[in-house]
Amino acid sequence: MELVYTHDLKSCAARHVGSIPTSGTSMYPFRSKILWVALIVSLLAICILSIQENSFQFFYYPLWLALGYLFLNNSRERLVRWHTRPWIKFLLLGYGAVLVEEIIVAFVHTLGGTFTLPDFLSQVQQFWAFNILAFTGFIIAWYILTRRFSYSIRDIFIVAGVWGLFSEHIFANALSYPVAAALLVLPVMYSYFFIAAPAVVSTPVPTAKTISKPLLYVVSLAIILACSIIPVLVLQQVRERVPRIFPPCEYIPC
Repeated sequence: MELVYTHDLKSCAARHVGSIPTSGTSMYPFRSKILWVALIVSLLAICILSIQENSFQFFYYPLWLALGYLFLNNSRERLVRWHTRPWIKFLLLGYGAVLVEEIIVAFVHTLGGTFTLPDFLSQVQQFWAFNILAFTGFIIAWYILTRRFSYSIRDIFIVAGVWGLFSEHIFANALSYPVAAALLVLPVMYSYFFIAAPAVVSTPVPTAKTISKPLLYVVSLAIILACSIIPVLVLQQVRERVPRIFPPCEYIPC
């Protein structure tokens, strides 16, 4: 199945975004050995399949997930203690994660041919143009949500991950490509988790409400969807009028 980018604790209290973690904090979804094993198997399988097809596209996942894990695991406490206006910090970290992630996307795409710096920079610009718009609703929705509701690391993983599965068409392709869809579930969920998590954990709101998990997940996904409609419509219109500034249709379907 073709990869589609639409972009492209110690205590109970410490598990929630409203707390400041200690350096020894171990965070879900990194605690689960089952998830670790399943993720590693998935990454190995999709990388082997990529090599067999003479493609480097799926190497995006191990590169981005490794970088995201190292950054979040080593910087979470510093992000919380970074004193600036919450909305500025949130937007910088949200869009910053998207920009860094898309540099990796551009890099693995250029590996498919003869790597040149101008071609790489051109692809970086194209993926940035696309995903700044594609992820605007995602980032704004998370800011709105974290002002009102309390999220644990598990909650961020589930909400961001399910949205990623929807955005990357994993659900839509599950029946047609069941093996490929199954292999991509955890890599996609972790990928979107690492885009959302730095911004979300950096701006704790002590007064945020705690509601039942099913309701939290439904409300969160509905607000992300609602916030994404206008940016995606703008993206579609701009792409139709100025297609050269966006990735080619073979990379991200038009």
